[in-house]
Amino acid sequence: GVRALRAGEEATTTTAHEALRVRSACAVLTRLQSLLTTGQPWYSQRRTHIAALLTTLVLCVLSILYPARNVDPLVNVPSKKNQASRRQFLQMACVHYARELALADGWSRLSQPELSAALKWSLSSLQAADDAVRLGGALGVNSGSDTGVGSDAHNAFMYSAGCPWRSNFTQNSVCTISTRPGVQIHGLHGLLILFYDAVNNVLSKFQPTNTSDYSYLIRDPTDGPMASTEVKLSQSRLALLSSDPDLAFVLESFEGDLQTALEKIQDVMNAEPEELFVQLHSENRLLYGVFVAQACVVFYFLVFRSTVRASKGEAALIRKFVERLPAYVMDKQGIEGVRSFFERAEYSMLLTDEYLLALPDDDDPPPAGAPSSAV
Repeated sequence: GVRALRAGEEATTTTAHEALRVRSACAVLTRLQSLLTTGQPWYSQRRTHIAALLTTLVLCVLSILYPARNVDPLVNVPSKKNQASRRQFLQMACVHYARELALADGWSRLSQPELSAALKWSLSSLQAADDAVRLGGALGVNSGSDTGVGSDAHNAFMYSAGCPWRSNFTQNSVCTISTRPGVQIHGLHGLLILFYDAVNNVLSKFQPTNTSDYSYLIRDPTDGPMASTEVKLSQSRLALLSSDPDLAFVLESFEGDLQTALEKIQDVMNAEPEELFVQLHSENRLLYGVFVAQACVVFYFLVFRSTVRASKGEAALIRKFVERLPAYVMDKQGIEGVRSFFERAEYSMLLTDEYLLALPDDDDPPPAGAPSSAV
């Protein structure tokens, strides 16, 4: 019984010692790993490599996504240019229908209600197209020319004081039109507002009481009684074209300042895609250059090459340590393993198969003349 009791106490003591040793070993390994990690140079630490790789990835993605923000404005350009061209056509249509409504001579093959409806539709469509070009958000135009690339040149043409479309234009110059004496023009937008007011005044003066709906805008000339209506020019109505100030202003706009300004603004808008492409190309080259510089300079030269150089230095120290080991304390397999791991040209030439076969076994004493250490 005494022996069994002592054996149990010894077993318990041994188990406690083993548990303490295991816990101590884990603590020692954790502490050793912490010391090794802390003692590493900055370029060989894991967080440095992770940060460099993440920076490379972010720059790679940014060089693609950031210039891609100009894709939407590029897609928006055709719709905006279409509405700008439509604006120019609708302005000419307003002049035509206003003239025919005032003359009422039958040459247009449209009745007075139809001419009035056509003029109303053209005017409302002109205002909608102008708003879409300037402000966007309608008629397929996502963003207008008042904002974005090329907005400075567009806004200067649309809203600055004076008439920028004239060859003698100077900044903040006074601009007037002969059919609107005393009225100073403030850019194309101010001229369009005067045109809208003049067309509305023509409608209020000459539209009949039984105005047709817009649906009568498209009409076959052979339909209805207007096909056989007598065409007769009225001299009194013809004189209104020059005597009425609103009619005179509208007719002058067919080939005057308004038509010239609408043609010039087209040139300003045509330059917008080129500016977008230049900005897209310059940003892409800049970001790609930063990405290449970061990948080559920071990641490759500072981090990667420094780590490889430090690893080669550690390998050289270990190789020197292994070369100092006595050859006769290692068996053939051990020497072969060391040679395969720290292989160099000189070391491989020395440790040939013939040399390894000439080495004694572990139990045999070393023969006379055997080398005491590996070279």
